[in-house]
Amino acid sequence: MKKSIQTITIFLISLLVAGFCISCDSDDDNNPIVGEWYDGGKIVKVNTGNPEYDKIIEDKHFRSGEPSWSLTFRNDGTYLTYDGETGTYSINGNILTVEGEIYTLSDDKRTLSSTPEDWTSHIQNNVSYDDGYYPGVPTETVIISATRTELLKKK
Repeated sequence: MKKSIQTITIFLISLLVAGFCISCDSDDDNNPIVGEWYDGGKIVKVNTGNPEYDKIIEDKHFRSGEPSWSLTFRNDGTYLTYDGETGTYSINGNILTVEGEIYTLSDDKRTLSSTPEDWTSHIQNNVSYDDGYYPGVPTETVIISATRTELLKKK
């Protein structure tokens, strides 16, 4: 009988400890976007219909893979940039909206990618400005499609 009481006591204590451990899980697990994300070297693919223009635009957005900036997403729906700016975001499933821009969270929750429509529009606007951002690309160039990987989650 004494052994049974000891076994039951140990079992109940184990359940109690397990309950505390589970309830102490980080909220970060509930919101996969929370944490620090960095620019992992933009992977850009552009289609203008002209391979020469595609290369100029892609080269402008290519980085060696060295992080150049980061964002820290917080649980309260705000983010902080590497240089101290703040803003808001929302997430619905795997769709992240940051100040009106839409990104897709990968299935493994480690990569954010801009939607082709948003990135195509972004590049088209830069071409249209004729500010020398893409030297050698005429302002009337139409961007058919453009995609890029935007951010990688810091481990």
